[in-house]
Amino acid sequence: MINIKRAGQLTNTAPDTIRYYEKIGIIAPIKRDKNGFRQFSERDLRRIKFMRHMRTAGLNISALLEYATLIQQGDQTRAARIALLTEQRDLLQQKVAVTQSAIEQLDYKIAHYDDHMSDAKHLI
Repeated sequence: MINIKRAGQLTNTAPDTIRYYEKIGIIAPIKRDKNGFRQFSERDLRRIKFMRHMRTAGLNISALLEYATLIQQGDQTRAARIALLTEQRDLLQQKVAVTQSAIEQLDYKIAHYDDHMSDAKHLI
């Protein structure tokens, strides 16, 4: 079993964030040893990594909480979980398209910067 400091290192997640995720229910309650210290399993680490990765990608807390709740409700929620994940993936793909468009505009501006600036000088 792994303590919270090591779990944070392995998941690239601050211990305070792990505690917060547990407190609000994004991750299931972590088992504790006889002294009350959290003891993380490999499954706990995988769930933390997934939730952290999704947060970094821009998923909101409420979507992750809904997903975690569905997981805790069991196998009968499989279709709902897949639907939620699909919806979140589609939202991320839309964000990627917007970001890609902005990158392309910046690339164009950078590639033609001198042309744009010489045109701007003539306007003054």
